[in-house]
Amino acid sequence: FGVEQAGLAQVGNFWHASLWSGTPESWVDLHTFLPAEFLISVAKGIWGDATHTYVVGYGYNVNTERYEALMWTRTNGAACPADFDDDGTVDFFDYDAFVTCFEGGACPPGPPPKTADFDGDGSVDFFDYDAFVVAFETPC
Repeated sequence: FGVEQAGLAQVGNFWHASLWSGTPESWVDLHTFLPAEFLISVAKGIWGDATHTYVVGYGYNVNTERYEALMWTRTNGAACPADFDDDGTVDFFDYDAFVTCFEGGACPPGPPPKTADFDGDGSVDFFDYDAFVVAFETPC
């Protein structure tokens, strides 16, 4: 859907539902968001809008001994641009993640893919830093 793909990856001996946007760095292991009783998970479909990404699939629950339908919902950065690490809160960790990305270090995984080009003009400069600070100081 758009630039995002959903599917699965083999992690050890098990399948894990996965989400990515074209690069290994953007890979998100959706299985990690499930309770421990899920042995495997598979993502089968993806859809999104301006604020959310929805991934549907299934997983095997060892407690119930059956496959169960699953849906992962993720709030995209567009919902609150200053939530740079996409953990649902705006705090020091977002500021730190942006500064690390801005200085050429690793950027948080997507979706959508995070870059230091915060204002989307195609270049990384002071205006991106300033735009992030404004967003960071503005409650979502």
